[in-house]
Amino acid sequence: MLRVSSPKGLLRLYALIVLATATVAVVMVVVTSSGIESRAKAAGDHAQASIQASRIQAGLGQPITLWSAGFWSVFQDPSFLALSPEQRGSVNAEILRDFNDFSSPTANLPPLTINLADRQLLDFQRSIDAYLAQIDQLAATAQGVDTRKLVEDRERLTAKIEAYLGDHSLTRFRDVFAALIVTQNELGDLSTQLSAGTTAKQVSLHHATDFARILTIAAMTLLAATMVGATYFVGRLIQRAFSQVEAEKSALSETSVSLKHRNDQLSALYNVFSEITDTLSLRYVVSATLREALQLMDADMTVMRILRGQDLVVVGAQSSSGRTVEGMAPVSLGEGPTGRAAKRGRSLRIDSGAQAQMSVGVVSQTEDALGPSSERGPMESGIVVPLIVGARVVGTLAIWSRRTDKFTAEDERILEMMASQVATAVAAADTTEQSERRAHQDALTGLPNRHELNDDLKGDLANLIEQGRRAVVAMADIDHFKRLNDDFGHKVGDVTLQKIASILRNAVRGEDRVYRFGGEEFVLIFFDVGPEGAMMLADRVRSSIASTPFSGDHLEPVGPITISIGLAAMPDHGDDFEKLIELADAAMYQAKATGRDKIVLWSEEVPRLEHTAATRVAAKEPAAADADTAPSKAAAA
Repeated sequence: MLRVSSPKGLLRLYALIVLATATVAVVMVVVTSSGIESRAKAAGDHAQASIQASRIQAGLGQPITLWSAGFWSVFQDPSFLALSPEQRGSVNAEILRDFNDFSSPTANLPPLTINLADRQLLDFQRSIDAYLAQIDQLAATAQGVDTRKLVEDRERLTAKIEAYLGDHSLTRFRDVFAALIVTQNELGDLSTQLSAGTTAKQVSLHHATDFARILTIAAMTLLAATMVGATYFVGRLIQRAFSQVEAEKSALSETSVSLKHRNDQLSALYNVFSEITDTLSLRYVVSATLREALQLMDADMTVMRILRGQDLVVVGAQSSSGRTVEGMAPVSLGEGPTGRAAKRGRSLRIDSGAQAQMSVGVVSQTEDALGPSSERGPMESGIVVPLIVGARVVGTLAIWSRRTDKFTAEDERILEMMASQVATAVAAADTTEQSERRAHQDALTGLPNRHELNDDLKGDLANLIEQGRRAVVAMADIDHFKRLNDDFGHKVGDVTLQKIASILRNAVRGEDRVYRFGGEEFVLIFFDVGPEGAMMLADRVRSSIASTPFSGDHLEPVGPITISIGLAAMPDHGDDFEKLIELADAAMYQAKATGRDKIVLWSEEVPRLEHTAATRVAAKEPAAADADTAPSKAAAA
């Protein structure tokens, strides 16, 4: 006995009922479907035969038309025209006599001859042969109708045609025409009978189908009735389980998508915010923003502009390959997508044809600035978001792609979130750098800055040659400074810069000068010494820094800190201080390229490096290239 009280017994009973009822239903369907199939085949055969009869009937119209045209020659024959009107009327009546009456001969027709053209007769014979073959096939396949009359008409038509071929008289011609008409009429009658038979078969098929439908419904009703009890309980259990699984799956999917999206947002925003926080270096803020925007949006190019008067000036542009895009012209407020976004203070998303919306000058400069042909191609889509501080637009951040419909509304929202964080840092760094350009003292280290150096070069330093004095220019750069920032934070980097500035002031003589040239680079000028004396003074500076311990926020050692120094002497290497600074810079990069923590005096063997990002990075080892060329986050402080 099945234990239906248990879940397992219930499932067994459920399976047994389904199997038995399904077997009965299948048998009923098979039996009824067999009857339906036979009736459907009979109806199809009748319909096909009816169609075939109609086709043959319609086809006979062509030879009948050809044959009827032959009577025209009778009316043009001189013998016919010589007859009296009464005789001609009698001939016409004889020609049109009942075509079904073949019992009496057509004796009243004049002895005229109707000769068809050979081509007409050949075409007639070919078409008649084809239709006679189709009549034979129809007579053999038509079921449920009497085709003996059609066979007799077919044989009569064949005999009449053969008689005409032997005797081209008007009488034989009229007999063939009559046989064609009779055969065509018989085909029409046969088609009507087949159509009626088809209708009857279809009615029978409908009855069988209705009966099968009733049996199927009855079987399904029986099956449903026997299954309803077990299905109710089992279905509730399954439904409850599925509902719970679907709810959990839907919640998990929504949570996963939401968490991933939120994680991408927070990660990108955190990367940007962490890198630009507490730094007043515009170059560093721009570089970090461009890099993160490219990575987050999977764009081909990103551009940042700052508003200067009525123009948006490029402060940074980078392609997806990491190449710096240079030479991009300013854009006026309201000009192109970038100008419109800045003027309206609202983001602008373009799905296609982005480059076509730019001005001709911007398009050509963008294509030229992208460099290698592998990186070129029209920008099809993009997003431009304004950088807003308070209610004031300070610039724009734009991402561009060569693919159409690349960016979504969600991408636009994320970029706006990033821009809201970047705008304040950009405005602060830009204001600070503009202030520093107007100031002559570096706010972080307290040393004279590059602007002070430029003023001195035009002032008292310009008179050294006339005074007959000697001098040596030293260019010093901290080794692996970016690695220090990355490992210990930019706050430690700033403290290190301050401490090195203090060491430089204390290590040089009272009449010598120390300037912060930019980032981690310093310019020292030793007065009234030659190359040998300057080497000794520079080595004292180098060794003082190398022997000084440096520590982080928690007093952990961060060293050793070393510097590389390049020297150029006046008048030995020239009398122009700006050229001497370039030579000292080249010698300093030679010191880095040959090991760091050393001093190199410029000579003709030292290659003079052009002041471009590519050559400056090439002079350093790959692991520290960015570290030595990028300024600290407080480089402009």
